[in-house]
Amino acid sequence: TYASITVDAQGRLTAASSGTAPGGGTVTGTGTANYISKWTGTNSQGNSIIYDSGSKIGIGETDPSGGRLTVSQATTPTDFSDPILWVGGNGGADSYAANNKHAIGFHYVSSGTREPSAAIALTTTSTTGSTKGDLLFATRSVTTDTAPLERVRITSDGNVGIGIATPGNRLSVVASTAIEDECILRLSGGSS
Repeated sequence: TYASITVDAQGRLTAASSGTAPGGGTVTGTGTANYISKWTGTNSQGNSIIYDSGSKIGIGETDPSGGRLTVSQATTPTDFSDPILWVGGNGGADSYAANNKHAIGFHYVSSGTREPSAAIALTTTSTTGSTKGDLLFATRSVTTDTAPLERVRITSDGNVGIGIATPGNRLSVVASTAIEDECILRLSGGSS
């Protein structure tokens, strides 16, 4: 016979030994209601930083009143050195190969649909040292399940391209077609 583990109404794990488990030992620990438990030692569990309100999740946040997921930091950084969300590869050889994209996709859940309608991504442009890359914004203009296309790029040196992947100026705008009368940029003032 082995140890049996149960979860009570507050989400706490309880281990009751009914014999010797393979590997030996029992699981011990206590927890706080609504916190997801984690292993704190070889045979013990305690609270993680993940809080489950029943309908929303908080990471570092005990009152996730925002969206379905609220992530908070204990201290707010004044620069970009400690982001709340880190999106990237696993550090393997191909994680940051040139032109790889680390993206956040936006879409509703639909059976069979796998491509996002829009995405924001980092694409690696140099793998030297700590790497560098460009920030991409992509959307799709069709209702079929196809990958979105790059529409805007901000390069690592600060140039912005709309309709062009290699902007050579602070702002480069390229029309998608060669129609002579197509207005690429329109500036107008309103009347008071």
